[in-house]
Amino acid sequence: MDEQTKKAVHSIFQAAERNRAACEKLAGNPEMIGPRVTLLALAIELYLKALLAASKMKYGGLHDHSDLFKRLPPKTREAVRARYDAEVTKPEVAVKIVEVAMKLPPGVNLELDFEKNLAKGSRAFVKWRYSYEGDLPSMPTGFEICEALRQELISALPGLPVIDTTGDRFILLTQAG
Repeated sequence: MDEQTKKAVHSIFQAAERNRAACEKLAGNPEMIGPRVTLLALAIELYLKALLAASKMKYGGLHDHSDLFKRLPPKTREAVRARYDAEVTKPEVAVKIVEVAMKLPPGVNLELDFEKNLAKGSRAFVKWRYSYEGDLPSMPTGFEICEALRQELISALPGLPVIDTTGDRFILLTQAG
């Protein structure tokens, strides 16, 4: 990887890390769910752009997570999906999923599909910034998507400016249907 590409990837990754870390620091405060979701959605977008930059792929003014993901090389997409599957099946995450599922009101379910949740993330960034307007989308397993993207970058590009994780995760619910 040439020096210019390396600097670009590092810069984008560092911005993603800051947003993810800020999201984690707001964990446990229900009043901060809007800012948390907004920060998480932005981190996901930036991790996707870092992966694209590392692959010398163009992303222009795109912000949609699904569109960005589709631009990644097939091998990278497969690796990220595998990391996501590994994340959602980790014992500590699976326990949280079961805990949340047991408390669900009628008509509400958890969505674990990678593609569906990736698409929800793009809408979450815009909608949760304006949470006072109502009609909020959920962003289930958003943190697991974020972590899968993050780990793919860390694995593929040693030496990135990593910010320690607190491990504070959350799963939001989605309406059935």
